[in-house]
Amino acid sequence: MPTPTFEPPKYMERFDRNPCVCGGKPIVKGTRITVKLVLDLLASGLTVEEIVGEYPSLVEADVYAVIQFAVEGTLDVELDPTA
Repeated sequence: MPTPTFEPPKYMERFDRNPCVCGGKPIVKGTRITVKLVLDLLASGLTVEEIVGEYPSLVEADVYAVIQFAVEGTLDVELDPTA
C-alpha cells in the first residue's frame, strides 16, 4: 500500500511567507497584503466586495481563502470556560 502524502489545502496556495516581505507575515501571494489586514478589514465590517474594491490586486477568492486560513488556525484552540 502506498504511503499517503501530505498535501496542503488548496486555499494555502494563495498565500506566501517570506522573511523579506512584511516581516515574514503571511501575505496574499503576489501582493504585500497581509492575512491580518484582510481579517481586520472584515472585522471592521467591510464586505468581501468592498475589500476587493479597495484592494484591486485581490480577488474575492483571496478574501475567502483568508477566512478559511483563519478558521483552520482556530480549530485546535481551546477556550478557557472560566475566563
